[in-house]
Amino acid sequence: MDASTLAELCTGDFPVATPDTLATDVCGLVAERGILVVIDGDRPVGVLTAAMLLAPPLTPTSTVGERMGPAECIDARTDCATSLHRLQHSSAHALVLIDETGGLIGLVGERELLRHFSGRSMTRSAPALESSDISLRKALNEVRYSDRVLDSVFSALPDLFFRMRQDGTIIDYRARTDNDLYSPPEYFLGKRMQDVMPETTARQFSAKLAQMADSGEMVSFNYALDVAGQTRHFEARLCQLDESAQVIAVVRDITDSHATAKALRDSEARLSFALDAAEGGVWDWDLTHDTCRGSARYFTQLGYPAQSESITLADCLSLIHPDDRAIFEQHMNAQRQVGAPPFDIEIRMRHADGQDRWIRRKGKTVEWDSAGRPARVVGTHSDISARKADELALQALNQKLENAQALAHVGWWEWTPATGEARFSDELLRIHGLAIGTRPPSHQDWLTHVIAEDRQRVQRAQEAAFESGILECEFALHRYDNGERRDLKTIGQVSFDAHRQPVKLFGVTADITELRDMGRRYAQSARISNSATWEIWPDEGRLLADANLARLFGEAPNAPPGTLSAFLSRLPGDDAQELLNALKRITDGDTDTIKLDHRVLHRDGQMAWLHVQGQRVSGHDETPVRVLCSSIDVTEQRLAERRIRDSEARFRAITALAPVGIYHADARGRMTYGNPRWCAIAGMGLEKALGDGWEQSLHPEDRDRIIAAWQSLVDTRQPFHAEYRFQRPGGESTWVFGAAEALSDADGQVTGHLGIIFDISERMRADAVRHEHIHFLESLEQLDSALHTSSNMDDMLNRGATAILDMFDCDRCWLLTPCDPDALTWRIPIEATRPDYPGAGARNTDLPMTPEIAALCRTTLTSAVPVTLVDEQSSPVLAAMKADFDVCSLMIVALHPATGPTWAMGLHQCRSAREWSPNEQRLFSEAARRMTTTIDLHTAIQALRTSEIRYRSVVEDLPILLCRNRADGTIEFVNDAYCEYFGKPREALIGRNLLDLIPPEDRNQVRQHFMSLSASTPLKTHEHKVIDSNGSVRWQRWTNRAICNTKGEVITFQAFGEDITESKHAEQTLNRQRRELAEAQEQAHLGSFVWNITSGEIRWSDEIFRLFGLDAKAQPPTYGLFLSAVHVEDTERVDAAFKGALRDAIPFQEEFRLTRPNGELRWLFAQGQIETEPADGSVFMRGTVLDITDRVLATKALQRAHDELEQRVEQRTAELKAINAELEAFTYAASHDLRAPLRAIQGFQRALDEDFGPQIPEGAQDFLGEIAKASARMGDLIDGLLELSRSSRASLVRQTLDLAQMAQSIHTRLARNQPERQVSLHCDGPIVALCDRRLLATVMQNLLENAWKYTSTRSHATIHFTSSMRNGHRVYCLEDNGAGFDPAFANKLFEPFQRLHHPSEFPGIGIGLATVARITRRHGGWIEGEGRPGEGARFRFSLGPQEGSTE
Repeated sequence: MDASTLAELCTGDFPVATPDTLATDVCGLVAERGILVVIDGDRPVGVLTAAMLLAPPLTPTSTVGERMGPAECIDARTDCATSLHRLQHSSAHALVLIDETGGLIGLVGERELLRHFSGRSMTRSAPALESSDISLRKALNEVRYSDRVLDSVFSALPDLFFRMRQDGTIIDYRARTDNDLYSPPEYFLGKRMQDVMPETTARQFSAKLAQMADSGEMVSFNYALDVAGQTRHFEARLCQLDESAQVIAVVRDITDSHATAKALRDSEARLSFALDAAEGGVWDWDLTHDTCRGSARYFTQLGYPAQSESITLADCLSLIHPDDRAIFEQHMNAQRQVGAPPFDIEIRMRHADGQDRWIRRKGKTVEWDSAGRPARVVGTHSDISARKADELALQALNQKLENAQALAHVGWWEWTPATGEARFSDELLRIHGLAIGTRPPSHQDWLTHVIAEDRQRVQRAQEAAFESGILECEFALHRYDNGERRDLKTIGQVSFDAHRQPVKLFGVTADITELRDMGRRYAQSARISNSATWEIWPDEGRLLADANLARLFGEAPNAPPGTLSAFLSRLPGDDAQELLNALKRITDGDTDTIKLDHRVLHRDGQMAWLHVQGQRVSGHDETPVRVLCSSIDVTEQRLAERRIRDSEARFRAITALAPVGIYHADARGRMTYGNPRWCAIAGMGLEKALGDGWEQSLHPEDRDRIIAAWQSLVDTRQPFHAEYRFQRPGGESTWVFGAAEALSDADGQVTGHLGIIFDISERMRADAVRHEHIHFLESLEQLDSALHTSSNMDDMLNRGATAILDMFDCDRCWLLTPCDPDALTWRIPIEATRPDYPGAGARNTDLPMTPEIAALCRTTLTSAVPVTLVDEQSSPVLAAMKADFDVCSLMIVALHPATGPTWAMGLHQCRSAREWSPNEQRLFSEAARRMTTTIDLHTAIQALRTSEIRYRSVVEDLPILLCRNRADGTIEFVNDAYCEYFGKPREALIGRNLLDLIPPEDRNQVRQHFMSLSASTPLKTHEHKVIDSNGSVRWQRWTNRAICNTKGEVITFQAFGEDITESKHAEQTLNRQRRELAEAQEQAHLGSFVWNITSGEIRWSDEIFRLFGLDAKAQPPTYGLFLSAVHVEDTERVDAAFKGALRDAIPFQEEFRLTRPNGELRWLFAQGQIETEPADGSVFMRGTVLDITDRVLATKALQRAHDELEQRVEQRTAELKAINAELEAFTYAASHDLRAPLRAIQGFQRALDEDFGPQIPEGAQDFLGEIAKASARMGDLIDGLLELSRSSRASLVRQTLDLAQMAQSIHTRLARNQPERQVSLHCDGPIVALCDRRLLATVMQNLLENAWKYTSTRSHATIHFTSSMRNGHRVYCLEDNGAGFDPAFANKLFEPFQRLHHPSEFPGIGIGLATVARITRRHGGWIEGEGRPGEGARFRFSLGPQEGSTE
């Protein structure tokens, strides 16, 4: 058996995919390669062919895993003959090769196996295959494979395929089965399609065939044929096959769909008839386009004309009642979901007449798209307004009945004795303490809730009802919810069947609990209210009384008076006579009622008053006369009336002395009394105020309001509360607060009105002041808001002027700068005006400085308060301004910014003359102050921005390292020194984490250091190790500052760094100084001072005292004290600087030394500036003093370290150059010295092979071959070493070259050497570089040879050579589509003798890219490579600055 294995035939070039890949994404790969391997990790799990993709039809969501077939896996070490036998007896199209672990290796098909056996025997016993047999077998296998694909396609399609000539002659056919043809193939093969069709269909076919030939486009038509006695419908499509004048006809049996369409049309006709009969409409909603169509009835039943155009869902919503739109949208949107059920809703829609109609809307989903999502919803639309009106009327009637039952506490019930089933109304459920909707209890359960003593009575009543047919019973039960006892009465009837058997009981039950309790409550209430009821027969002297009357008479409850004489014996004589007279008037028929008060003498001697009311209850002709009376104890009322009379007397005495005004009015609201305080406050005598006279003392502006409020009190008894004014005869007003309420008697009748007034004049004046202050603050808040809405100064001032214009409601607000009375002209740059009153700013030109304007400017500059001018003052300045600008009143104030010229701000009133109140002048002064602050703030911001620009220009050029980074270490900014130190461009560092530049063992320490910085501790110094551009570990010292936002949150860090590698050796001696420096950096040590030069007073902050080492309480600060603390060598210089600043009024800045009392020497930086107080002209110097001792010491130490570092760098550079020169000399000498022995080895090997070749044993021949290969490789290594050495030693001569032309030349040479390869090179036009020609030729040669080498496995290799600009440097890129490499080992690409591929795959020695890297570095550039296995490689390199130089 052939010993070759499958691994030798595998190319490894085959497409793969994962099971969850979309099938639509791999169609192109399967069409190109025929088969695709499905893998999970590195394990094959299936294969995918074109037939598997086509059956069933693809959907957008189909995945590879759903359509793949099983993979025919085989060990890659299996011999080829066994593999071919297995493949030929399998339905698989190819064998999937795996290794011993099950991992995927490759794919081998029948074609590769047959090609392998062309010239070899498959088995020892079989004869060798001839080449013709092999070709035939390959052809047959190709045909068999194509047939299998086509069979798979046709077996998945229901259509018939006919290939025919242009005249319709049938050449070939394809069908799923011959049964689909409806006739045997010999009936139509070789015949024209027209000849085997009926005449009518044949003519139609001929016409469509001619149409297709003329247009060259596909045509289609439908026709019908009688097949086996049945009419079947077909659809035919004709299209040109190719330029061979052949036609493909695709025929599909559409009988079923035709029948379905006809049934649908019939169904729609029947539905239309049914809907017309039912007066309903039909709607059809297309979910894909969100449009709806309606039948004619759909529109006409709402009074609108029928329309055939589609309408949108929004159009439907516009007709639906707003309360019903939510439920409509809910059900319609639900139909968009898969599996949504049909819906049936009732909604209100607007009729054309403007009225709402009730519509019943039903619908269901009837069509879905290819993904199974709903695409079409159809439904009906019926007017149910009449039915709805009946339902609503019935519901209203039922609701009234239920309300009546609820009010009467009556509920109905039904009970079927045979089944025990019962029904309760809602009210009866409530009576029983059951929730609405609860199932009624069983009869037995209901009996258990009836109280024990009533159960037998209930059962006897039921038994009696079964006999008589009538049920009536009173009983009590315990409620189900809380166990409360309720008394019930039920009345019902029994219905019987034909055999007099009870069928059903039904009736009503009433809750009579309150009725039964009423008697008990009446008796109890009588006792509580001290009342009694009694009847008397005057003619007979008989009396019947309850126990309460005995209590009223002071007797025991069981001994009420039983006769009239006993009743009268307890009354005083005159009261007894009055009662007898009243009874006599009733017996005489003069009256039917009795009403009087009388006294009763108790046995304990106490006297009680009783009020008696009675009514004759017997008829006028009836005897004896009977009177029903009630008595109530009114003793307390009598006593209260006496106390009231006494109280009234005391009231008048008290009100006469009360500090508040008190008045009384009768029921009609007319004043009847006012105390003296009321008269004093109102400024009116009591005689004039009585009746309605008090109204005349009201202030005219308040009179109507107060009279209306008082009348409301009289009419509606609403309490009267108001603030109003009384006006005295002299015109003086008094503010009062008044309150009054109605007085009522025991019957609730109004008897009068009582009120009070307070003098609140002082409070109202305070309120006026408070309101004025609030307006002051609100106005300033409005101004502040306007000033803070823009960062542009002109826009800010314009907004401020507009706000001031609104604050004062004047006609013009303007700003003038400079306010210089000595100038020749003046201009208004900022102005806000009313539209009708444009000012000088609208002229946009310089105006001459008249004497009047100059005088106004001088007055304004010298005034500490606003200057006001009013028309009536006949000011000449205002007269001139009125003539020019219609000014009637003016208010102007000066603005004195800290820097720059003086401004003036003014207001104009043009409509009429206006007196400016003191409050308005105060508000205007404050507005001017805030405008001045805004000008100063904007000036300071501009200065800060200028400082920021200077700061950035300084830090960019700083020789020390500067870095700004986020909390996670991401670099945001570095200066040039930082980039130079780490040997990377700024773009390569920004965005990178600075921890990557720090050794791993120090990273956590640095991370903790950043976490320790905060708003309270923003500044720290830290030392750690870094890895510089040469890969060396060095020490750095960083000063880190946390930059925080207004909330105190750290947003970024800024750090200054320096290399302290050399100074680390002296660290022990500098520890104390570094600690002092860190403490100084944590605290600013900044003090401030104010020196009133005019008065000589000096104020120091506490920090200055601490800086000077003095006690703030020991002595006051003076200039002499300050000079005495300055170092003796700096005293004269500092004193001269201070005095010069005072003399010339210029800023002061000076650095000097300070000697503290303990002898300690400190460096300070002092600065200040001269200011003049506008109010009194006082001259001040304000400034700060900063302790810069640590900075001075650090600067000196930094300079020393820098000098030492420069010296060491120069020394190390010289040593490195010497070592490199020795290394290059050694490499060159070694490579030349190795040439001689290598040539001897190669010569002796060739001599042995040529002279003694036939005599050398076969095994020795192999050894000689290995010697030849090893010596050739050694020669390549020596050449590589020489080339590497030359690249380092050769002189560098830069000139302008076209690298694209150089690459094209090298590519042409390589193509001549390998004519069998198809490799294309694409260059982006001329690619110019300033470089050494010879060295760059080596670079391009190595890169292009590598590209050719690693694309050798590609049938069509492509190489791209491009260039682009990156960070100001030109970058060149060579890219191929070859084997690529593992990016994890990209760092080894440019090391000598390092290779990422085995020599058996791609030959080489690993010197080429190392040489390229050395040449690019010699040009001051760099090179990098990236790639992925099987995806090609990309090499980018730079040649440094493009400036010519010669080395």
